[in-house]
Amino acid sequence: MTEKYKRSLDDVLKFTSMVGEGSCFEGHFTGDDNYIVNGDVKGTCDLEGTLVIMEKGYWKGDIKARIVVIGGTVEGTVEALEKVELRPTARITGDINSPNIAIATGAVFEGDMHMHDDTQITHFEEQREQPSP
Repeated sequence: MTEKYKRSLDDVLKFTSMVGEGSCFEGHFTGDDNYIVNGDVKGTCDLEGTLVIMEKGYWKGDIKARIVVIGGTVEGTVEALEKVELRPTARITGDINSPNIAIATGAVFEGDMHMHDDTQITHFEEQREQPSP
Protein backbone atom coordinates (compact mmCIF):
# COMPACT_ATOMS: atom_id res chain seq x y z
CA MET A 1 0.00 0.00 0.00
CA THR A 2 1.41 3.39 -0.88
CA GLU A 3 1.64 6.14 1.69
CA LYS A 4 -0.74 8.24 -0.45
CA TYR A 5 -3.65 5.86 0.18
CA LYS A 6 -2.87 4.95 3.77
CA ARG A 7 -5.92 4.99 6.04
CA SER A 8 -6.14 7.24 9.10
CA LEU A 9 -6.25 4.40 11.63
CA ASP A 10 -3.45 2.28 10.13
CA ASP A 11 -0.89 3.67 12.62
CA VAL A 12 -3.11 3.67 15.73
CA LEU A 13 -1.86 0.92 18.02
CA LYS A 14 -4.26 1.48 20.91
CA PHE A 15 -7.01 3.69 22.26
CA THR A 16 -6.56 4.88 25.82
CA SER A 17 -10.00 6.34 26.47
CA MET A 18 -13.53 5.64 25.37
CA VAL A 19 -16.96 7.16 25.83
CA GLY A 20 -19.00 3.99 25.55
CA GLU A 21 -22.44 3.46 24.08
CA GLY A 22 -25.09 4.76 26.48
CA SER A 23 -22.58 7.07 28.22
CA CYS A 24 -22.62 10.86 28.15
CA PHE A 25 -19.73 13.27 28.72
CA GLU A 26 -20.13 17.03 29.09
CA GLY A 27 -17.21 19.46 29.19
CA HIS A 28 -13.77 20.02 27.68
CA PHE A 29 -10.99 17.50 27.49
CA THR A 30 -7.40 17.50 26.33
CA GLY A 31 -4.79 14.81 25.91
CA ASP A 32 -2.14 13.31 23.68
CA ASP A 33 -3.48 9.78 23.25
CA ASN A 34 -6.12 8.24 20.95
CA TYR A 35 -9.81 8.35 21.86
CA ILE A 36 -13.02 6.59 20.74
CA VAL A 37 -16.53 7.99 21.16
CA ASN A 38 -19.45 5.58 20.87
CA GLY A 39 -21.72 7.55 23.21
CA ASP A 40 -22.72 11.21 23.50
CA VAL A 41 -20.36 14.16 24.02
CA LYS A 42 -21.45 17.75 24.53
CA GLY A 43 -18.38 19.91 24.71
CA THR A 44 -15.02 20.56 23.13
CA CYS A 45 -11.67 18.89 22.83
CA ASP A 46 -8.08 19.77 21.97
CA LEU A 47 -6.26 16.49 21.36
CA GLU A 48 -2.76 15.70 20.12
CA GLY A 49 -3.78 12.20 19.07
CA THR A 50 -6.55 10.63 17.00
CA LEU A 51 -10.26 10.99 17.75
CA VAL A 52 -12.67 8.40 16.35
CA ILE A 53 -16.41 8.95 16.54
CA MET A 54 -18.03 5.60 15.88
CA GLU A 55 -21.33 5.05 14.06
CA LYS A 56 -23.40 5.36 17.25
CA GLY A 57 -21.33 8.27 18.54
CA TYR A 58 -22.72 11.81 18.77
CA TRP A 59 -20.69 14.97 19.35
CA LYS A 60 -22.10 18.46 19.87
CA GLY A 61 -19.35 21.06 20.08
CA ASP A 62 -16.00 21.87 18.55
CA ILE A 63 -13.33 19.27 17.88
CA LYS A 64 -9.60 19.80 17.43
CA ALA A 65 -7.23 16.84 17.04
CA ARG A 66 -4.32 15.60 14.96
CA ILE A 67 -6.55 13.14 13.04
CA VAL A 68 -10.36 12.95 13.21
CA VAL A 69 -12.31 9.94 11.90
CA ILE A 70 -16.09 10.33 11.92
CA GLY A 71 -18.60 7.53 11.49
CA GLY A 72 -21.33 9.05 13.66
CA THR A 73 -22.94 12.47 14.04
CA VAL A 74 -21.16 15.76 14.71
CA GLU A 75 -22.69 19.19 15.22
CA GLY A 76 -19.84 21.69 15.39
CA THR A 77 -16.52 22.69 13.89
CA VAL A 78 -14.00 19.93 13.15
CA GLU A 79 -10.33 20.92 12.92
CA ALA A 80 -7.63 18.35 12.20
CA LEU A 81 -3.94 19.14 12.02
CA GLU A 82 -3.34 16.24 9.60
CA LYS A 83 -6.54 14.66 8.28
CA VAL A 84 -10.32 14.34 8.56
CA GLU A 85 -11.92 11.10 7.36
CA LEU A 86 -15.69 10.87 6.94
CA ARG A 87 -16.94 7.30 6.85
CA PRO A 88 -20.13 6.28 4.96
CA THR A 89 -22.28 6.68 8.11
CA ALA A 90 -20.94 10.16 8.99
CA ARG A 91 -23.41 13.03 9.44
CA ILE A 92 -21.73 16.42 9.93
CA THR A 93 -23.35 19.81 10.49
CA GLY A 94 -20.58 22.39 10.79
CA ASP A 95 -17.30 23.46 9.27
CA ILE A 96 -14.25 21.30 8.56
CA ASN A 97 -10.69 22.64 8.66
CA SER A 98 -7.91 20.26 7.59
CA PRO A 99 -5.04 19.90 5.12
CA ASN A 100 -6.36 16.45 4.03
CA ILE A 101 -9.97 15.36 3.80
CA ALA A 102 -11.28 11.91 2.83
CA ILE A 103 -15.02 11.54 2.23
CA ALA A 104 -16.63 8.12 1.79
CA THR A 105 -19.59 7.65 -0.49
CA GLY A 106 -22.69 7.98 1.70
CA ALA A 107 -21.28 10.54 4.14
CA VAL A 108 -23.45 13.64 4.64
CA PHE A 109 -21.79 17.01 5.21
CA GLU A 110 -23.54 20.38 5.67
CA GLY A 111 -21.13 23.25 6.18
CA ASP A 112 -18.00 24.82 4.79
CA MET A 113 -14.60 23.28 4.17
CA HIS A 114 -11.63 25.48 4.97
CA MET A 115 -8.53 24.11 3.33
CA HIS A 116 -4.91 25.02 2.84
CA ASP A 117 -3.66 25.76 -0.67
CA ASP A 118 -2.26 22.24 -0.93
CA THR A 119 -5.30 20.44 0.52
CA GLN A 120 -6.11 17.05 -0.92
CA ILE A 121 -9.72 15.88 -0.96
CA THR A 122 -10.15 12.16 -1.50
CA HIS A 123 -13.50 10.49 -2.25
CA PHE A 124 -13.60 6.76 -1.57
CA GLU A 125 -15.84 3.70 -1.46
CA GLU A 126 -15.43 1.88 1.87
CA GLN A 127 -14.00 -1.56 1.12
CA ARG A 128 -12.60 -2.48 4.52
CA GLU A 129 -14.59 -3.82 7.42
CA GLN A 130 -15.19 -1.20 10.07
CA PRO A 131 -12.94 -1.70 13.12
CA SER A 132 -14.68 -2.53 16.36
CA PRO A 133 -13.70 -0.61 19.51
